[in-house]
Amino acid sequence: MTATSKNLIARLQKVHARFDREAIAETRECLHQLRAVALRRSAPLITYHACLLFLCAHPTDAAMLAQVESELRRIASFMRRHERSHGTAPGFVGLPYVKAVVRFSHDCLRWLLRHPHCRATFEGFQGSAPDLNAVLRTTLPALEQAETNAGSSNDELLDALGVKSGRRLDFLVAELSRLDHTPQVKDHLFDALGVMAAVTPTHAAFSLAFNRLPIREPAFLTERLTSFDALGLMNGALPPARRLDATGTEEASRVIRNAMALTSRETDPATYLDSRSLRVFDLERGVSVAIFGMTPE
Repeated sequence: MTATSKNLIARLQKVHARFDREAIAETRECLHQLRAVALRRSAPLITYHACLLFLCAHPTDAAMLAQVESELRRIASFMRRHERSHGTAPGFVGLPYVKAVVRFSHDCLRWLLRHPHCRATFEGFQGSAPDLNAVLRTTLPALEQAETNAGSSNDELLDALGVKSGRRLDFLVAELSRLDHTPQVKDHLFDALGVMAAVTPTHAAFSLAFNRLPIREPAFLTERLTSFDALGLMNGALPPARRLDATGTEEASRVIRNAMALTSRETDPATYLDSRSLRVFDLERGVSVAIFGMTPE
């Protein structure tokens, strides 16, 4: 981005989270000028994207929200056009179409392999991974177990088993799935392998900007809330939970798990989410809260 656009983004960063009249006017002016700026893959783009995410959640009116949404779509289109040049720079992870190299649990990777909006592939073994021969000796069919006695390296063993590079993550996840009946053993062995996966978004929905649930109507904020009746709020009755059919429940579960994957994090309640326990409550000021438990196993 040019020096002028960098200055605009720096100005926006200073005022976008303030709600006084002057700051709102400055935010509008910066957004107006930035929509005419050509996008470049650079650090200011990361800052601009972060400001837009905040403004998408805290718009002051419908016009600002529409402009922010338009800019987020423009960034998504730009990232898709330049998908091959993004690499895995940490600062860009979470933006549309940016690949992340991650280390997740067996169950999380199994879910990502079935994901409709991203592609997960094998990247390598992290650090001093244990002997894959010993691990696969517990899972392979008897006819193939002989390959594990040849003293091959991990990569040589996968070659001997005829596992092509593009299918290695699928193969490792499928093999360890044979131990689903002993989840602690399965997780211990898989975690010890240090399997690194490359997760590449194939749709803008798998991004920080567009991983969201539909809302009935946006809330517009024109001032910062600095004081309120906390006790009265906590003692107030909850609204009824949002009515979710099977499709809505699946979508909400995916958004929750995506939120972890897109920030290269994993928590057990998200990975082992029990969809039967999921409830979504639409509260005040545009805030919605999802409450859920884990599968008992």
